[in-house]
Amino acid sequence: MGFREYFFKRLASSIITWVFVLILNFIIFYAPSPESRFQSFASQVKEYLSFVFLERFGPYPYLPIRTPTLDYIISISVYSLILLALSLTIAIALGIFLGSLASYKNGGKIDAGLTVAAFLPSAFPVWWLALVFFMYLHPPLPAFGWSSERWWFQSPWSDIFSFIPDFLSHLLLPLVSFSLALTGIYFLVTRNSLKSIHAEDYMITAKAKGLTPAKIMFKHALRNAIINEVSIIALTPSLLVLGVIMIEMVFSRNGLGFMLVGSVINPVSGELMEPTPILQAIFMVFATVVIVLHFIVDISVCILDPRIRTDGGSRILDEKSREDRLSQKFHRRVLKFLRKFMRGYWGKFGLGVIIFFAIVGFTVPYLPLARAGELEPPSLNHLLGTDEHGRDVLAMIFLGARASLLEGLGAVSLALTVGCFVGLFSGYFRDHWIGYLLDRITDLFLSVPIIVIVAYFPTSPGPHKWLLAVGLTTWTVTAKLVRMEVISAREKPFIEASRAAGARDTYILFRCLLPECIPAVASSMPFVAITALSVQSSLDYLGFQRRLWSSIDPVTLAPYTSWGTMLSYGSQIYIPLKQWWLIFPPGICIALLGFALIAIGNKMIEVTNPKLAT
Repeated sequence: MGFREYFFKRLASSIITWVFVLILNFIIFYAPSPESRFQSFASQVKEYLSFVFLERFGPYPYLPIRTPTLDYIISISVYSLILLALSLTIAIALGIFLGSLASYKNGGKIDAGLTVAAFLPSAFPVWWLALVFFMYLHPPLPAFGWSSERWWFQSPWSDIFSFIPDFLSHLLLPLVSFSLALTGIYFLVTRNSLKSIHAEDYMITAKAKGLTPAKIMFKHALRNAIINEVSIIALTPSLLVLGVIMIEMVFSRNGLGFMLVGSVINPVSGELMEPTPILQAIFMVFATVVIVLHFIVDISVCILDPRIRTDGGSRILDEKSREDRLSQKFHRRVLKFLRKFMRGYWGKFGLGVIIFFAIVGFTVPYLPLARAGELEPPSLNHLLGTDEHGRDVLAMIFLGARASLLEGLGAVSLALTVGCFVGLFSGYFRDHWIGYLLDRITDLFLSVPIIVIVAYFPTSPGPHKWLLAVGLTTWTVTAKLVRMEVISAREKPFIEASRAAGARDTYILFRCLLPECIPAVASSMPFVAITALSVQSSLDYLGFQRRLWSSIDPVTLAPYTSWGTMLSYGSQIYIPLKQWWLIFPPGICIALLGFALIAIGNKMIEVTNPKLAT
């Protein structure tokens, strides 16, 4: 496929995805006018299209001058896009540098130290980092608004050289918070890509020539790793959009994210609001930005690596190792996998953290919870202090472990399972309408703001809602990676031999191709874990559970207790009083769970990809 053909193919796919977003917006959010409510469906569609393209989502209700809602939202989205672009640039640059250094020192103390340093901020929810920076670096650094009050009534263009330093000073705290939260993702991609590249023949030749480590790393290896860095941007838009939303909420920045949450949740009652034209417009703007980003990334990757034009992956399978693996019995393969998984410290650490929280979460909730009667700092009687209701913080953390673990692990497991099967079918039937439809649905879920879909997920409020909603909206990364793996493997000789022997599609899918998808599923696990835990904790922090607070026990928070709800309660006291024990312990627990899942995923990548273990 030539570049021009690939360009127009991706352009057509992007336009179709945008049309799907428009249809989804109509189905979920649009409410016909009273005059057309009883008219035909065609009349309602005509009214909707006129409302979107001609009226531009109607006049914005909070401005004295009649201004279309879409025009106002586009005008305030500039600062949000600047924050996103700068944070992404800094995170990629820092991730590439640290990942290159870690891969060069593979297996040593420097590698372990850099891995922990890069991953740890990513394990914390982005809003938690922003909240901590806000509390301890403000007021020396400005925290609220995009600029000083002077520029609220004066055009920045009247004195641009004074406006830029002021804007950058206000941008510093959000920029640092967002960049640190993203760095771990690009660190992982660079580290694993370079470790795999080091085993290639041209790298061995470069070392044999006596080239310096700097030339080998940056002139030969890093060029190929850049392709994976660019590709992963298109697979993590949900995390990028969620980061913008939460950063703007913490720092009270009037941007796309702040307006989105304000149009979904009533700030006074915490109730879900009926969809408004503002929500519809923001939904379409966010989706359009992500779709354009996908298109730019696809074209950039195509230029960097022409093999992408075949619409397949480039991983070369070792036929001998595959035959050896299939010839072994299932229990032997499982034992062999476990032995490899338990080598080193990453797998043991991840399993140890999850087992500890599982034991605590399923035993402690049945113990009585003592109350101290008032807010107290940590002491011998209460190791982590008490909250404003006199509840022991350590006991509340143990109580919250059960719901957090079930929701976190359940959402990640559901996302990996759904993504694996969607990617399996869309890759195998890529020339069939089923594969095309599944691929467009994947692009659709990659493009829309997950937090909106989760908020309006059609089920009753409760822990099961977050598990289902988060799991069914974070599967896209797994689906994309599995699809590329299947496209790469479906033309291999062993697949052709199976077809020639009369094997059915079900046999080829589940017996031949599904085992080959394990590396792709393992590769997606860290990204799915970060996204799922971030969405889950962000929902609790934003107060979605407040709709249940009237029926929740004021002492134990039963029937629903999670670390996110603890942070939602604690942040209200923490912000004015700076009681650190209300915010740090639950946040550290969320980070430990996220880091454990990331460590397990990273270890599974090494086990399933032998090149990374050499």
